[in-house]
Amino acid sequence: AWLITREMSIPEMVLFSRYEAHPILWNLVIYPFAKLGASPYSMHVISYLLVAVSAWLFLFKTEINKIAKVLILFSVPFVYIFSSIARDYCLILFLGMIICVMYKSRYEHPVIYSLVVSLLVFSHAMAWGFVAGVTITFNIYEIVLTLMGKSRLSQKQFRGVVIGFAMIAVSSLFAIVTLAGERSK
Repeated sequence: AWLITREMSIPEMVLFSRYEAHPILWNLVIYPFAKLGASPYSMHVISYLLVAVSAWLFLFKTEINKIAKVLILFSVPFVYIFSSIARDYCLILFLGMIICVMYKSRYEHPVIYSLVVSLLVFSHAMAWGFVAGVTITFNIYEIVLTLMGKSRLSQKQFRGVVIGFAMIAVSSLFAIVTLAGERSK
């Protein structure tokens, strides 16, 4: 990832992502560091920082039982998979925690909430199930309720939900098209 980011432009990285089999958000995160000549070990520092912020959000901004928080925080995904492997996995955790923290205010800021979900699309294909779940349970659910005449959303909130759904749909299609392109050259 470091060499790809250091040697390629952003459009080249988008085209090359089909060979990498990962969306390009991680490359964009490390982009300034790679282009400025920082050490590849910077990826580890960035990964640890994102996981540390995620852990802080999890501990202090979520409403989960304290015992469950400790058990989850010291589980293999938190301690090893998301942090020590300097790849895009830390982005799944980081963006997932932001989504969890924003969940209660998703109706107040549906576009911002959906923007974070859209970014999650570009973190890793493993996160696409989570993206589908939060999109179905929020955006699509509210759109269907409105079509059935049962929604309690204001017109502004509904507009935000639809804009958010469009962002997630476009992001998902873009990620799929760039990753599924022809691989033989």
